[in-house]
Amino acid sequence: MLSNKFLLAYAGLSPEAQKRLADFAASPYHNRSEPLQRLLAFLRDQPAEAWSREALERAAWPAKHHTQPRRALADLLSAAMKLLEAFWSVEALHKRPLDMELDVLEALLEQQLDGPFSGRLRKVRRKLDAAPVRDARHYRRLARLESLADAQFTRAAERRSDAALRRRIEALDQAYRAEKLREACEVLNRARILQETPELPGMEALETDLERTLEGSPETQSPVVAVWGRVWRLLRAPEAAGRFRALREALDHHADALAAEDLRAVWAYAQNHCIRRANTGEEGWLEPLLDLYRDGLERGIIFDGRELPQSTYKNIVTAGLRAEAYTWTLGFIEDYAPHLAPTVRDNAYTYNRANYHYAVGELDRAQELLRDVEFSDLFYGLGAKTMLLKIYFDQEAWEPLEALVAAFRAYLRRNRLLGEAQRQAYRNLVALTESLARIQRRADYVPRDRTRRDFAAWRQRLEDGRPVMNAAWLKERAAGMAAEA
Repeated sequence: MLSNKFLLAYAGLSPEAQKRLADFAASPYHNRSEPLQRLLAFLRDQPAEAWSREALERAAWPAKHHTQPRRALADLLSAAMKLLEAFWSVEALHKRPLDMELDVLEALLEQQLDGPFSGRLRKVRRKLDAAPVRDARHYRRLARLESLADAQFTRAAERRSDAALRRRIEALDQAYRAEKLREACEVLNRARILQETPELPGMEALETDLERTLEGSPETQSPVVAVWGRVWRLLRAPEAAGRFRALREALDHHADALAAEDLRAVWAYAQNHCIRRANTGEEGWLEPLLDLYRDGLERGIIFDGRELPQSTYKNIVTAGLRAEAYTWTLGFIEDYAPHLAPTVRDNAYTYNRANYHYAVGELDRAQELLRDVEFSDLFYGLGAKTMLLKIYFDQEAWEPLEALVAAFRAYLRRNRLLGEAQRQAYRNLVALTESLARIQRRADYVPRDRTRRDFAAWRQRLEDGRPVMNAAWLKERAAGMAAEA
């Protein structure tokens, strides 16, 4: 296949989209080039391997391909790209019927067809009032509708009051709040990941206004502001009492009024909050996390198109196992593996089955499955090394554990894809596991008072506030050892 941006874009279209593009190109309004229509027919019928320069020229100009200037094919492909861009634009517009209605209103206004305009205005206003989704785009559509209504009112020069301008200002205010809150939440999130101080110019006034807006029940508040406002408050003070619960209540009230992309983003913030709290060893965060996952699966919002991301698959399995919901988790592993992308399905399924067998105490089976996992990326590298660390500790396989500790440290040191906070959390897991193993190994050879003092010092390191991956597992193992000391 020739290296050309149109051909690359065309190859990525589904067969259905290729058929719609051919129909689009057959309309004289969009395309009058017969060579371009013949080219598209050839591309639909032939595999990409057959798209050579000569074959494309023969398809476009069957009888005259040998007489065409050398630039002819390049110019035709350039025209094809412009046609494809126009096709994408029309396809996107058809997915937004309310925007099409507003475009018709604007055309009627420009043509000064006041009668049809007034009837259409009432119709579109009813549709917007009944729209279930109330996101920033909804409020911008409202603002545009009222702008058109005000333009007609101004042109008519009637001496009467009209609320269109006031309603436009109110809609713009809601759209501004929603958009700024969403972007500000992402600024806070990225600053936390990168351990930076967030820069948020102009947020003081919005935050003061937000505190007044969010007083009372979320049922009485604008859906998009009620939800994103509570995400903002949660990110600003993650450990403040009641903030996660307030976000969950707002989601329960307003989930159906959010656009799909907003709902997915908010769900991810809520899930990540629960994961971070659970990973620090805090109790009481696994059930809320599982509830979010179950609800997300039911609503379909944690899918990427028709596929379940492998990271989400792993996170759900991990949460289910940590909550000891073993039967439900095994069912999830089996039922949702077919929803994974084919390129990662076998690896993800095998790794998560290994995780399940480890959780139910079948360590040999878990270790056997891990041999079939390809550690092709950071995702599986960290997970597999962590699982092996736990298996060797539980089996009291001290020499393999020592070798793995050294390899794990080198892996963390060399890998540049890890964020610093995540790197440090894994380093602390390795260090605390190593020191706990050392206490266990020498417990039979030192006085019990020495072992108790070592346990006390170790526990103080675990609970001093530093981030630690699998802190709950460490506490559980330490508790069992301390009872025997």
